[in-house]
Amino acid sequence: MKAINDSTVHLVGSVPLDKSADDFDMCAREIAHLVAALPDGEPNDRKLWVIYQALHVFYCHPQLDTVRRPAPIDGRHNMIHEYPPRGSPVE
Repeated sequence: MKAINDSTVHLVGSVPLDKSADDFDMCAREIAHLVAALPDGEPNDRKLWVIYQALHVFYCHPQLDTVRRPAPIDGRHNMIHEYPPRGSPVE
C-alpha cells in the first residue's frame, strides 16, 4: 500500500462481503496500489452500519432517548426490514 498523499484514494462505505478476510483479500488484490488503508468491510451485523450504530450505540446510550423504534418480530429486534413490492400479498 502507498503512503497517504494527494493521490491516495480514501474509501467510504462498506464492502458487501461476508468475512473481513475476504474483504482484505479482494481489496488488496484490486486496489492496494491506490490506498493507504483498507476497511474491514463491515461484516455480519455491521453490514448495515447505520442500523448497527443505531441499535448498538445510540439505543443503549443513557443520555439519548429513542423516539421511535420498530416493533420486535417474534420477540427479536430485526435489523433488516423487508419491504414487499407494491401490490404483493401481505402475510
